[in-house]
Amino acid sequence: MAKLLADEIHDKITGYWKIKTIWTTTAVTMASRQDGSIVAVVSGAGKRGLTAEQLEYVESITTTDEQGRPNMVALSPWMKEAHAETTAVHYIASNGLTPIAGATNRNARPAPMGCEDFLPQVGAVQTGPVTAGSKQKVPGQAICIWRDYGTWNEFLGAQGYR
Repeated sequence: MAKLLADEIHDKITGYWKIKTIWTTTAVTMASRQDGSIVAVVSGAGKRGLTAEQLEYVESITTTDEQGRPNMVALSPWMKEAHAETTAVHYIASNGLTPIAGATNRNARPAPMGCEDFLPQVGAVQTGPVTAGSKQKVPGQAICIWRDYGTWNEFLGAQGYR
């Protein structure tokens, strides 16, 4: 679900930014609240984060539960200059949520500056098909699953979230 949603939201980019999408990432990270309910955290990369069109689309498909909490949260921008995956992880951590799984519209960027290195540092394992990537042709994966909550808890402590 996260991969389909990330692709769907990324496709809402229009105008000038449409040609720049090979350098832009849209991420959807599923997280659970303390009561077990699920929220999708939608984030974009860089200075701008998500575009106005993306934000409008997320707002149009967001619903609320019986307690008035949204099933999606769109971050734009939340952490300027950060990768979409990093932005989502820090939002999840700062709001007491627990990450479950996530996906991006394109493969995670490889080391040394990409989320391919960051995700294992927060307990996530990349999974799914290995593809050639977008126009940059960077082989990799666009889906991750949290499996190591010990590492997640270490991250929370090291970053001051606990």
